[in-house]
Amino acid sequence: MKKAIDISTSPYTKLCRLISSLLLLSWVGCSNEDLPDPSVPGSNKEPVVLIFNASPALMTRTVLTSPDNLQHVRQVQLYIFDGATDNARCVASENINWQYATGADNGLSTKEQTYKVVYEGFQASKVYTFLAIGLDDTSGATYGLPNAIQANPTSGTLLKDANALLAAGKGRTDIAGSELFAGFSQLTTNILNGGTGHVDLYRRVAGVIGYFKNIPTQIGGVDVSALHIELYTIQNKSVPLIKRDSNDYIMGPMSSDPNDKIIVNIPKSAFVTGGTTIKGSYILPIPAPVPTDKDYTLQVVLVDASGTPLYTHKVRLSPDGEVSETNGGTGIIVPTNDPYRFPILTNHFYSIGTQASPIDLNSIH
Repeated sequence: MKKAIDISTSPYTKLCRLISSLLLLSWVGCSNEDLPDPSVPGSNKEPVVLIFNASPALMTRTVLTSPDNLQHVRQVQLYIFDGATDNARCVASENINWQYATGADNGLSTKEQTYKVVYEGFQASKVYTFLAIGLDDTSGATYGLPNAIQANPTSGTLLKDANALLAAGKGRTDIAGSELFAGFSQLTTNILNGGTGHVDLYRRVAGVIGYFKNIPTQIGGVDVSALHIELYTIQNKSVPLIKRDSNDYIMGPMSSDPNDKIIVNIPKSAFVTGGTTIKGSYILPIPAPVPTDKDYTLQVVLVDASGTPLYTHKVRLSPDGEVSETNGGTGIIVPTNDPYRFPILTNHFYSIGTQASPIDLNSIH
């Protein structure tokens, strides 16, 4: 039996408004910024200085409980690429000694840190790419970072291969609890005088969370074993660390196991009686399904002990964030104009229900 549920999504526009006064003054993004050359060459070489800005958004940890504007970065690693093309090679990797690791477990607001680059091999009037990643306490092991990107003048990682890839032995539960940030700037440096650039870090993962009440423990006399939030296909295993203008994802399933469609798994033992059951996870980006493949992106499924679906809710993207059991609405950020088929985008938060208006499953028997 199937019904439809609305989902609301936040592309962090509220976050952008909160910090826009800062970012508009310092944003470099994907553009090239020429740092001033000295009028007379001299020996007073100064280091290149970067200002790192870790911007909050989702609540992290294995169980997401709300889309709070907090970040949990413990480590920031800087990679320097010798150029701005796909074949630019990583020539340096530096731990910037992020000074806000203490307290990150409980979440922090936007933090900014100035760092003097150690690498001294810059050539005059040449564009370099400065890529930085921010890791929480689990994402490093999940994606093999920071060591997955190698620095070497002749054999270092190419810019086109600067991706976060699920490490061997890791799976969907590891992705679910791993917060991953990245950002980059492309700057023209000078070997005689340094300059200041900015690198703003944003999440390279999305978040999906569900709020439910009155979850049935039996349907048609069959015991409910768990509630799932499922993707239309097996989750991806990789994401580009440098944001793409389009197709900002890497298609490639993490496995051939159909259970890896499950984004959120809530066992019966975790159902809250007389209250709201809340759980969420991180997920790597993925495009909307093609119409001939699947007619939904996300669905809520109640399953028995064998994993057989007893009841299925197809999730609809709501334009106003209101939860509804109707089939109305046009959806937002849906290139297909189909509110049931929408992409999962990095740095976006997809909420099925809300704390104030959880999805009520009382009518399911």
